[in-house]
This record gives sequence, C-alpha cells and structure tokens, in this order.
Amino acid sequence: MLPPDYAEGVTSLPSVPTLPRSLAHALAAALHAASYTPTALRGIWGVDADAALEANDPAPARRACARLLGDSRGTRTAAAGDGAEAGGGAETAGGGETAGESREGRDLAALASVFLLDRPVRRGGLTRALGEELVTGLTEAGLFEEVAAPPTASAASASSAENAPPASPVPPAEARLRSVLALTCHALPVGVPRHLRPGDDTLLLVSDHGTLTTEGPLDGDYVLGHGGAGRTLAEITPRHPVGLAADIGTGCGIQAVLLARHASRVIATDVSRRALACAALTAQLAGVEESVELRHGSLYAPLPETVDLLVSNPPFVITPRTRTGSTSSGSADTESTSSGNAETASTDAVSTEAGTTEAGNAEADEASGVFEYRDGGRTGDAIMHEILEGAPAHLNPDGHAAFLGNWEYGEGRRQPHEWLAAQADAPHPGTTGDSHTAASTSVMVIERQRMSPAEYARTWIRDGGVPRAGARWQADTEAWLDDFEARGVERVGFGWVRLHRLAADAEAAAAPSSVPAPDAVAPDALAPDVPAPGASGQAHAEPASATAPVPVRSFSRIDTGPGSNPAGLASFLDVRLGLLEWLAEADDAELADTAFVLAGDVTEHRHLRPGAEDPTMLTIEQGAGLARTFQADPALAGFLGVCDGSLTLGQTAAALAQLLGADPQALTGQLVGQVRALAPEGVLTPAPA
Repeated sequence: MLPPDYAEGVTSLPSVPTLPRSLAHALAAALHAASYTPTALRGIWGVDADAALEANDPAPARRACARLLGDSRGTRTAAAGDGAEAGGGAETAGGGETAGESREGRDLAALASVFLLDRPVRRGGLTRALGEELVTGLTEAGLFEEVAAPPTASAASASSAENAPPASPVPPAEARLRSVLALTCHALPVGVPRHLRPGDDTLLLVSDHGTLTTEGPLDGDYVLGHGGAGRTLAEITPRHPVGLAADIGTGCGIQAVLLARHASRVIATDVSRRALACAALTAQLAGVEESVELRHGSLYAPLPETVDLLVSNPPFVITPRTRTGSTSSGSADTESTSSGNAETASTDAVSTEAGTTEAGNAEADEASGVFEYRDGGRTGDAIMHEILEGAPAHLNPDGHAAFLGNWEYGEGRRQPHEWLAAQADAPHPGTTGDSHTAASTSVMVIERQRMSPAEYARTWIRDGGVPRAGARWQADTEAWLDDFEARGVERVGFGWVRLHRLAADAEAAAAPSSVPAPDAVAPDALAPDVPAPGASGQAHAEPASATAPVPVRSFSRIDTGPGSNPAGLASFLDVRLGLLEWLAEADDAELADTAFVLAGDVTEHRHLRPGAEDPTMLTIEQGAGLARTFQADPALAGFLGVCDGSLTLGQTAAALAQLLGADPQALTGQLVGQVRALAPEGVLTPAPA
C-alpha cells in the first residue's frame, strides 16, 4: 500500500495509474491464464530474438509479434518513425498454423507487444487476450491509453487531395491501445519460495518503458525494471523464513515481492514517489499488497525498526558532482550529462535516495548526471558507507543483510569488509551506525569486478546512450576522470555484501572490533594458493574467549563464476558465511579433531609436461560454489581423496605423514591451514556429528 502522503512529482513521464485491487488481481489472473511467461514468449519469437532482447534489442521480437498479429508493415514502419502498431489478430497467409501462430500465440504476441515491446495493439487483439471487461477497466484506470493509428500511404495521399472526404470513424475494435507502463514477466531465481498460489512461479514487474524501447535519454525519475543487478541481489538474498524484512530503495518492487514470499511483513522504502507507485502495482499483481508496506524517504530515515532481514540495491553509481556544460537530459529541474541505462550495463541499480542534507542536495544539483534509480547524490562511494555502516543498528540479533555496490580504491581507502571495524575509531560522515552493533556483525564481501577510472566512465557514459567521439562523450569522460583524479581514486570495485549480526547472548561477550578475524582466502588472488607447509594458523587469531563469537571480516575477489548451485547461490553463501564464523572461533586443535567430507563437484587436475611421469602442478577445481580453482600439493590431494567423514583431519594427517615421510605435527598444521582456506569455498565441509 502507498504511504498516505503519496503524491507523484512533476515529470515528463505519464502518471502511474492506481488500480483497484480487484482489477489488478484480475489482470494477474488473465496473464497467468494466457501463459505470459518467459518460456512461452521465447516460444513465439525464438531463441535468437530472445538473445537480442537480452542485448537490449527489441527489433527481432517486434518483427515476430507483428507477423503473428498480421501487421504486414512489421517493424519497417517503426524504423521509419511513424509509430507502427501491432495488429489485432488477422490470420497470416499460407498453410496451417504453427504453435506460435495459434490463437494462444497471437494472444501472447498482443500482450508482449503492449506490455514489453511498447507497441500499440488493436483493442480487438487485447480483448481476445484479456477480455472486454478487463480491457475496459484498465483503459478507464489509465494503464491503457488510446493512440492514433499511423496513416497508410494511400490514406495520406487521399487526405492531401482537394475536396477529400472526412476520415471515417475508427471502429472500437480497431482503436489502438498502448500501455503507459511496462509490465514484464521473469523467471524466479533458484531458491526463492514458489508454488504458494497459482501462477506465482512467474515474477510480474511494473516499471517505466526503458531503453529497450525508448529513444533518447531517459527522464530523471524513470523507474527501472528488471536488470542484472536486481536479479543478482535476488540471487544472493537469504531465503529463510523471517518475521520482518526491509527493502531499502525498492524501485519497481522486485525485492519486496520476493521477500514477501518468506517474510511475514515487508517494509519497502524509496525516495522516489513514482517508484513507490510502481512498486504498489507490482505488489498487487503478486497478491502481497497486504504484507508489503511502502514508505517514502531516504535510506534508513523511514525505517526506525530493527528487522530480521535487510536488502538494498542502492543507487551506487559514482557520478561526478560537478557540471560539465553538457545539455540536460534528465528531469525538468535537473541538468544531466549521463542518462541512465543500467539495464544493459555490467551493473545496474534500483532507485533509492538522493541527498538528505543540504550539502548533499547541493552536490546533487551540481551533478553531471542525476537519475534517482542509479545516482545517490553523494560524492564517491559515500552512499555505500552509509548503507553498510548503518545496517547493523537496523538488524535484530541474528539478523542478516544483503547488498550490492561500488567502492573506491586509492591511497588511504579501506576495503569494504574493513568499514565496520573502522567505524568505532572514525565513523564515516553521514553514517547512522554505532560501534557496539558494528563490533558484533560479520561482514562477507565478494568482489566481482574491478575497473580503472577510464573503464568505469566508459561503462556508464555508454550506458546512457551517448554517441562516441562526440563533444558530449568527451565532456562526460573528462568530468569522470577529473573527479576520480581529484579524489585520488585508482580503481572502482563492484560486488556483493552479506552481513550477519551475531546473536544477542553472544553480543555481550563479543570481542572488541580490534580483534582480527581471518579471511582464509587470499583477497586478491584469482586462483589462490592454499597455505604452504609450515604456514598453518599464521593468519588465525585465537578467539578472545571460548564463549565469545568473533565477527568475520572476509573479502574475496573473483572474476569468474559463480558455479552451478542447485539450491541457489544464496544457500551457498549462507553456508559460506556460517563456516567462516565457525572457523573464526575454532582453534587448530578443534579442526584437527574434525572429520570432513569432500564436495561432489570437486575435481583434481594434474598438469604434466608431455612424457613426464610426475605432475608439475596440481589444482583443485570446483563446479559449484564460486567455481574457483586452488593450487594444491600431494599431501592436500591425498587428504581430500580420503575425506569421506570416517577419519578426522588429525588421523588422516598421521597416516599421510607415514606415507610421505613427513613430520606428523607439521603436516597436521599444514592441512589445518589449507582446510581454513578450502572449507568456506565449499570444497569440503565438516562431517555430520
């Protein structure tokens, strides 16, 4: 439900309609009955057109739909810019119907044309797909608007002739209807609860028509739909049942409606009132409007409660906070240099908050590109500091959080997994966290990409549709590079953040934040070595006491993966964080007394020169988890080969020491160090008791 003070701001975009609950539910049921799903749509236009849509190219899909609907002009009129429309179900010439040419195929083509491809469709075609009563209701509510049909060549010639008769009125069934909003369908990520009600295995999202179908720059308060980052956040979010969950910067509502599948109540916030209106429609289509509460405000301001699960895909794009002199391409009161197209960039963001302080607003006014769905109105990575450092104070004991974001590298800058540990000493300006909750919260960061300033600027300028080699491209590039140079930024990282606030009874005894907790994986290694012989435990700090859980501060960098995780990526990350927390508490003796089981996806690779008998290198590779590769040695390979849960690490080490002629104590220490690196990655796990 919308906040009581909801009122959409000034925008060049059409108003977001408010649908009665019964009408929204009827629309969802009709789309389910019509099989409006990604798989069914792929069936009417084929895998090649589907791949083109993934590349932000609607032309092949539009062509396929136009043929199914009997529009002989197809997309040629669209290329000519005369506003071509899809037909209303005329039969195609030729022989018998194929599967895609059936009545069901034509209905799907009409729905895809109007909701996804932004093509006007004859009212008769929509009536056959949705029913007259529903089409009438959606038109009266404002979701559908009537548009003029483009004149044919003969009609245009006749109208220009002298004494031409007046045009005949258009029959109601031939009127062209266009949806003012996009309504797209998507498959659920693996691990998200499903089959709670009929049709809920497909995710329906309401947003603005974006760069897939819109020429030129987007409006500043454009509401983003389904994109890569939103999909990724859905994949890394824990899916255990919770009481209260919150989505900071809900955008079109994608995370909120997914949270509602396993949370009793969801609070979804956004600074954009337009986004909240779209999220309200998304919640209605999902049938969860009663459990999703929408609140207007910036970051944590509308969230005084503590929650069990917190997620956010914040507007983390780092945008220069100085003018470039380029022309405005944003909303009417905002000068923009880079228009947003996070749907096609390597990362994308769901809308959240512009600056909340006077200084922040002043910076936003000076921004070279301000778009509510991707630009947070802060300098550099300040908004990620605010999100991450403020999260522990908003989590209940044993609460979890999942975020996406960018962070900057340069002299004097800490990596994001260190931000909470540093908070007690020097809080980042604008953060709302406190040292107590930060000291009792684990942080696990997985960096997926690291860009140079030039590469980062190119990504987001291209994302905005700015032509290369033009004056605007040059001005935007200079603005980004000047900003990075002035602030000493050398690289920009992107990745995933998972938090876990330790349980209440552990907080009282928690070690201070200055006590280090290990990150068993080498942070900058793409194919990390496991600890070498003699290095066991060197990076492992013993817990402050036997009863004081130590919060994890873990950072890993990967450029490949993730692997195949049948239970979902989030499930793997849950186990990974749990193992890191266990290893932070466990001393070497406990690991030596633990039996382990090798994961079924792990393989050993031996690298030999042609004709050689002995390998020059051994590697351990995994197909699940993060799909990482680790260098190994004969002792580790032998240990992993017998990890079936029957022998403890210490027992196996003793047997291997005899075979290899090694010192048992030294070999045990080596294997303990290697297990600390491999267990969190899913290579092996403790055997059930």
